[in-house]
Amino acid sequence: MSQRQALDAFLASIGPRALTHVSYGLANRADAEDIVQNAMIKFVQHYAEKPEAQWTPLFFKVLYTQKMDFFRKTPLASALNRVKHWLSTDGVDEMDSQADDSQPDLEMELSDAGEQLEQRLNVLPERQREALMLRVWEGLDVKQTALAMRCSEGSVKTHLSRAMQTLNIGGEN
Repeated sequence: MSQRQALDAFLASIGPRALTHVSYGLANRADAEDIVQNAMIKFVQHYAEKPEAQWTPLFFKVLYTQKMDFFRKTPLASALNRVKHWLSTDGVDEMDSQADDSQPDLEMELSDAGEQLEQRLNVLPERQREALMLRVWEGLDVKQTALAMRCSEGSVKTHLSRAMQTLNIGGEN
């Protein structure tokens, strides 16, 4: 596979996951899509020639930089969006459901579980949520997560530990 094909495949696979990461804390899906698109452009411009093994943490580094740039550029708008997001009670999940119609109870349980998880993740401070999503959902190791978050490995461990305590994951330490 050529470098270009590998890059295209990487971006296609990481795009939906990146959109999920960015969507937390944003009320407007279009803003999240813009952030992901800008991150992909910046990633290709600056890191496409790096080894493939480094792409995932580097992409998330760019993604979170783009997200923070978005919030810096639109402080009032982003604050209002966060307030509207917190106050919204509709809880409509835009996810396409492909569950079998013969199992409506299972579909309802999965939908409820997804909504509960989203609500719990939105309670976490941004850095804790980033650490949790990168380490647990993306499977990055501590070093890769530290690179993506632009912090020390110790900070990653602290953020992850606090997130897990807040969400009551893993029991008592």
